[in-house]
Amino acid sequence: MKRVKILTFMVIISCIFIIYYPGLSSPSSTLLQDDLTTVDSTMEDIRSLIRNYNVKLSIPVFMYHSISPTGSNDLVVSPKQFEKQLQTLINGGFTPITAAELTTAYEKGTQLPDHPFIITFDDGYVDNYSNAFPILKKYKAKATIFVITRTINNGSYLSWNQLKEMENSGLVDVQSHTVNHINLSTLTPKQIKRELNHSRTILENNLNKPIEAFCYPAGNYNKKVLTYMKEAGYKMAFTTKPGLANYTKQGPYELHRIRVFPHQSFTPILKKYK
Repeated sequence: MKRVKILTFMVIISCIFIIYYPGLSSPSSTLLQDDLTTVDSTMEDIRSLIRNYNVKLSIPVFMYHSISPTGSNDLVVSPKQFEKQLQTLINGGFTPITAAELTTAYEKGTQLPDHPFIITFDDGYVDNYSNAFPILKKYKAKATIFVITRTINNGSYLSWNQLKEMENSGLVDVQSHTVNHINLSTLTPKQIKRELNHSRTILENNLNKPIEAFCYPAGNYNKKVLTYMKEAGYKMAFTTKPGLANYTKQGPYELHRIRVFPHQSFTPILKKYK
C-alpha cells in the first residue's frame, strides 16, 4: 500500500507540472484543454491501479452479533472483551473501515489505509447501540451493522432513532440483512427479490443513504440468490464462510468473514494476518 501511495504522489506532482508549466511561457486554451484531458486520463490510470490493488487484498472482516455482559451462547461477546479485541487490533497497526468504504475502494479505486479491517454486527441488536457504540466512539473506530428491517423498533432490536444517531456519527455504517432473516435458499425468485429489494428500499428511505452491502442470514444462499444480488442493486455481500475477504478469489457476493467467539484473544489473529 505504501508503494501505491508513493506512486500516486509522484503522478499527482507530474500532473501539476503538466498543467502549469506550459502556461508559464504562453497561455493557450487549446493547450490547457489538452493538458486537462491528459490529467483526467492519468488520474483514471491511478484509480485503476489502486482499484486493481484493492481487489487483491485479503481483509479481516470480523463477525459479531450481540455485545452484552450476559449471555450463554457463542453469539454474545462481553463489552470488556469486545474493547480488548478492538484495542489489540488498533494498537497493532490495523485500521477499521466500513463495508461502504470497502465498496467504494473496489468500485472507484479509493485508497484504503494500511492493514484495514472491518467490524460487522449481524441482526441489529439494541446492545450494539448501548454497549458497542460507546466503545467505538472511545476509539473512534468504524463498524458496519447488518439490520433486519422487520425487527427495527422492536424490543431487543435497534430503533430508527438509534440507527440514525449512529449513522450520523460517521462511525457506523448500516446495511441490509433482509426483511425477515429467512433462509434465502429456500425461497421462490419472487420471495428472494422481495427480501433483497424491500429491505434495501426501507433502509435507503429512512437513512437517506445508498444501501450497497448485504449479509446472508445464517450464511444461507445458493446460485439462485446470487443471480439476484446485482439486480437488486447490491455491490457486495458477506457470507459466514471462515477466512479473509478477498474480492479476486471470492467475487463480490461471497466474501468471507471471521466469526468472533466469547473470550477469544486477537493476539494470534494480529500475528497471522499482518
